[in-house]
Amino acid sequence: MTDSVHISQAFNMVKSMFIHETIESDVQIGDDGSDFHFGGRGEDLVLGRGGNDFAWLGGGDDVALGGLGNDVVIGNRGDDLISGGSGNDTLLGGHGDDLLADGAGNDKSRGGNGNDVLVDGTGSDVLHGGAGSDVFLFTQAELYGGETGADNNRFIGGGGHDTLVLRLEEDADIPDIEFGRGGKITIDDLGITARGIEKIEIVHGLDLAGTELENHTLAEEAMLWGFI
Repeated sequence: MTDSVHISQAFNMVKSMFIHETIESDVQIGDDGSDFHFGGRGEDLVLGRGGNDFAWLGGGDDVALGGLGNDVVIGNRGDDLISGGSGNDTLLGGHGDDLLADGAGNDKSRGGNGNDVLVDGTGSDVLHGGAGSDVFLFTQAELYGGETGADNNRFIGGGGHDTLVLRLEEDADIPDIEFGRGGKITIDDLGITARGIEKIEIVHGLDLAGTELENHTLAEEAMLWGFI
């Protein structure tokens, strides 16, 4: 069952949509306003589209795409696949083995419990693994036609054995990696600082074969969506 209530606020011309899904799997599609999505126990697909959206996922293995705007997406007990899209987004994984993909904008992601994958986007992002053995993926901006050095990214490991994968251009040199006190890692050439990382893997090109990320539960699906 899906209930929708549209609220018009004339003073700021903002339209919001409130959508609540209870049990069955469902597709929830927002509009250009600021939408609220609440998932249920099924495996839901949530598409935020425009506006500053809020999505609280349910107990299933859900897929959520924030779209445009500054979105907040919170996972739950399933193995969730979450992308913020453009904007300054906040992504929280929850209890499953989740994959969180930052997009354009300055994003904040936290994996939560489980063995999560956190994918760096094109802005200045902060990615926190939480509990579990997590994998962080950094992709050099030149692989997407951008320019490395404009952004500053922080990768923070948690309680498990965490891995940072650096995906570089085919002909890129191995960057200088500085190991400091308290487990701090600095890679100035890539605008990276990190803590709590037990392993660093370096690949050249888009192929992630042989990395810790390759065998993650959601890796294949994330590739189909174009998140990694």
